Amino acid sequence: MVFQPQQFLRAVILAAFSGYLFKIHYTGEIARLINPKYEYTSLIAAGAFAFLFFIQLTRIWTVQTTKHDCGCGHDHGQSRPFFIKMIHYAVISLPLITGFTFAPAVLNSSVAANKGTMLAKTEPGANAENNGHVTTPGIQKGLEESAISQTAYERNMARFKSSNPLVMNDDLFADYYDEISSNPGDFTGKQIIVKGFVHKDPGLKKDQLVLSRFLITHCIADASLIGFLAEWDGARDVKPDTWLEIEGTLGKASWNGNIIPVIKAEKRKMIKEPKHPYVYPVTIKMTE
Repeated sequence: MVFQPQQFLRAVILAAFSGYLFKIHYTGEIARLINPKYEYTSLIAAGAFAFLFFIQLTRIWTVQTTKHDCGCGHDHGQSRPFFIKMIHYAVISLPLITGFTFAPAVLNSSVAANKGTMLAKTEPGANAENNGHVTTPGIQKGLEESAISQTAYERNMARFKSSNPLVMNDDLFADYYDEISSNPGDFTGKQIIVKGFVHKDPGLKKDQLVLSRFLITHCIADASLIGFLAEWDGARDVKPDTWLEIEGTLGKASWNGNIIPVIKAEKRKMIKEPKHPYVYPVTIKMTE
């Protein structure tokens, strides 16, 4: 029997990928990376890596055979320089090293500064969840389990629009935000209660800030910043990334040629960063 070090290294890498995916599910860190609706997909990937690992175990020890030339004119990669092989393994291992070494960070105002502030209506609609994306059985299962019926959705939206104060709950945060941003005049004068982190756009006045949330459609790579313009005397003293709960009166303001809602803050308090800091588009089940 001959020990194959490269086959052993491949088995270790497969086991590490599987272990890492199971780890972030166990710790809940997966919620910082993807929309929870797609957790089934990453679990399937973890299982696939584990399956390949067990197959790879059978290749670590081989029976020595006499070398022969198959006559095809190729070396099947056996003569590839050792240095080149190590570069390949290092590239593959880099995500594992960083993943096990550093916990996933929550997106903050420094990322928001690069992405830009979205104070007008968001582009991703409630029913645009899967546009341009392949839906696997795992994804479909996650979407179905988290979907809300059309009737329940319309009932929640009607209740929200008629309520005062308007409470921006996380489950339909993006849709509430779209409704207010699309029709700011309909909500002028109403009270609103909203939570978010502070982002300060360079174009704002000194006593203005954006109370923000990151909207995650699929994963953090497609994260977009949504938020309400808020203003009060002393807003300039609040540091970026501070989590606040604000209660105030909705008004209207002009931003880059658009009419947007603005919160005249009356009450505010610092809060801890939520366990789930992101918000997600809702999936509507069209059939009851």
